[in-house]
Formats: sequence, structure tokens, C-alpha cells
Amino acid sequence: MINRIFNRIVLFTFLTLFQGLILNKIAIAGFITPYFYIMFIFLLPFETKHWQLVLYGFFLGLSVDMFTHNLGVHALSCMLLAFLRPYFIKWISAFKDFEETTRPCIADLGWGWFFRYTFLGTLIFQSCLVFIETFNFHNFSKSAVEVLLNTLLAVFLFMAYQYIFVPAKR
Repeated sequence: MINRIFNRIVLFTFLTLFQGLILNKIAIAGFITPYFYIMFIFLLPFETKHWQLVLYGFFLGLSVDMFTHNLGVHALSCMLLAFLRPYFIKWISAFKDFEETTRPCIADLGWGWFFRYTFLGTLIFQSCLVFIETFNFHNFSKSAVEVLLNTLLAVFLFMAYQYIFVPAKR
């Protein structure tokens, strides 16, 4: 129990600092920024309570907002992702229950499931983030392209992380 809490604190801190100090400085083609820190929400166990997910999302987003100097945008986007996470897990999993030892990762659930899971969640997060930042639908096609490219980049990074750092199921 204490080991699990310690691991979450370390992951939360690492992802927040990595995002704030390194990834926020990257802008591919001027508008594609890798938002890797939301991986924290994706990696939380299935049995995490709904209110805990939203609370984690709030503090995670608020932590990244402190680096970007626009308080609230990332917090709201992360809270939306965390709030909707249980619903899209049920939707993409055909309402099946998971064993207690099952982790939300490629090793336990396969490449296809993990891709759908992270793609849908990241698409929700990016849509909220981009449309709140621009606060209009005037350049909808440009914003939609930004959402799609940021989503694809983030999902690629999530998949690479899974293959490099998450041990395969025995």
C-alpha cells in the first residue's frame, strides 16, 4: 500500500516536472506540443474511485498550469479526462470487468485496447485544451488539425513508453 502511494507520488512529480521543464518548451511546427503528463491518469488502476480520479486530474493539471502561467486550462482538461475515463473504459471494453491484478497497459490488455484507450482519452483532453485556449471556433479546421496531431504524437509517446518501461506479462 505505502509502496503504491510512493510510486504514484514519484510518477506524478516526475511527469509534472518533465512536462513543465522540458516538453512545454517543444513546439513542433510551431503548434504541436507533446503532452505526456496525462499518462499519469491513464496508468491509474481500474479500481481507482471516481472522485479520486477527478482529484488527481485537478492537481495534475494545476501543477502543469503553474509552469504555463495560465491557471485552470490544464486543470479543467485533466479533470474532464479523469471524469470521463471510467465511461470510455467501459465503452471500449464492451462492459467487461477486469481482474484486480489487471493493469491498464499493453502487457495486460494488448496493443489494440491500449491504443483505443489512450487515443480516445487524449482526443478528449486535447479537444478541451485547444478549444479553451483558443476560446473560439473561428479557425475550427486549424484547431481540429492541432488536436489530431497533438493526440497522435502523445499516443505515440505513450506506446513507446509502454514498450520501453512496462514489463511484459509473465
